[in-house]
Amino acid sequence: MQVGTATDWKAIVGGGGHVIAMKTNNSLWGWGAWSHGQNGNGGVNNFYWIPKQIGADTNCKSIAAGYTTSYAIKNNGSLWGFGQNDKGQMATATGQDVLVPTQIGTDTDWESVQAGEDFAVALKTNGTVYLWGGENANGQLANGIVGTLGGPTYPNVTALTLPGCSMGTEDFATSLWSVINPVHEHLQFNYVPLTNAQTEIFDPLGRSMGTYSMLPSGGSIDIPAQTWPNGLYMLVLKQNGKVVQMQKVVKE
Repeated sequence: MQVGTATDWKAIVGGGGHVIAMKTNNSLWGWGAWSHGQNGNGGVNNFYWIPKQIGADTNCKSIAAGYTTSYAIKNNGSLWGFGQNDKGQMATATGQDVLVPTQIGTDTDWESVQAGEDFAVALKTNGTVYLWGGENANGQLANGIVGTLGGPTYPNVTALTLPGCSMGTEDFATSLWSVINPVHEHLQFNYVPLTNAQTEIFDPLGRSMGTYSMLPSGGSIDIPAQTWPNGLYMLVLKQNGKVVQMQKVVKE
């Protein structure tokens, strides 16, 4: 079913129960669940049944959505977030949900942002990776600690060194695979010729579900997904032991 009649949508991402979208004029829109302010319009405990513009700005460059959070990067490189903040998802120690787009830090060199269930990861223009939020129960903050912390922590945005991860902007300039998304009964993707390459799949909690070798001549992979719980999954493509591309998929 078509969403409205507009034909000027540029990008769209889905969260746990909400949707964030961007139009060709770089305006920001949202609809769906509003339980923690993740639709950025100043309230909670309601739903938007149709797309509603978030603020009046027309300078959005990229967007991301977590389970109950939303993020955007503006054309000037600043990073903004709104939604649930019980585990530091907004990179503040208040624990209070953020109901309208609010800038995260003061830096203006953000390139892209992605969101997990209760944490976020962002890439800067110089190729460094930053992560924040979450309880780190599965090591998703990449700080060498695996296991639930003593209680929720509220870290500020922190740069981390990711072993074997080259994630510079050049790594994402060309798509190395074509993934059918969303996933229903099977996860299927085609990939270009790659040497010494593997794809690892992570479930919504950040746990590895297995690694699949890829043929040097290129090919396709078909993985049964009937028993997978609905949610967000991450595909991580590695070549020669280094991460070269990531793809988030939705299981419905």
